[in-house]
Amino acid sequence: MTEPQNATTTAQSHAMKSTSDITSNELNNNPEQDDVDVESAKLLMESKDASMKQSKRSEAILSNFCYAVASIGMTLNNKFIFVSLGFNYPILVVFWQNVVTVFFLLLLRKLNFVKFNDLRWDMVKKWIPVNILFIFMLITGSFALRFLSVPMVTIFKNTSTVATAIGDYFIFGQKLTTPVLLSSLLIVISSIVAGSHDIQFNF
Repeated sequence: MTEPQNATTTAQSHAMKSTSDITSNELNNNPEQDDVDVESAKLLMESKDASMKQSKRSEAILSNFCYAVASIGMTLNNKFIFVSLGFNYPILVVFWQNVVTVFFLLLLRKLNFVKFNDLRWDMVKKWIPVNILFIFMLITGSFALRFLSVPMVTIFKNTSTVATAIGDYFIFGQKLTTPVLLSSLLIVISSIVAGSHDIQFNF
């Protein structure tokens, strides 16, 4: 190999080494870029968390709104059936409403709007006491609509919330906060005042 060729080879070797060193230094000595990447990842995660929280909040508001509309609509509808139409068969009305509810639940599951497990006998045995109490609540509520005004029925329903909170405290040890206690006290007071001045009350 001649001297010019050796010089060329040496120059190329130095150039490759310099390029390699520069690339290595850029990779290892660029903390600002690393900080930018970490900060971008944090911002992306925070944005996703905020979006998920907003979505859950919207779902909660929509669910509560739908529940309120359904509850008010059912109460007014039952009052109309029992009083205005004079249909004095509340048990039949409750039975029909539950049949319609089951039908629409199965339809919504078929359309993939809701998901729930198939009915199993072991699950039925566990839920029988709760179902009996639920049916008893629906029937007694329907009977109450025949003799009380809608506001009075609503007030007494709210009073049951106080009893539930008390049972939750004594049975499960759930502590009641000051706002909850004050709200419960107001519910009880409003029930007493409304009941004592309700001109439509019928024993």
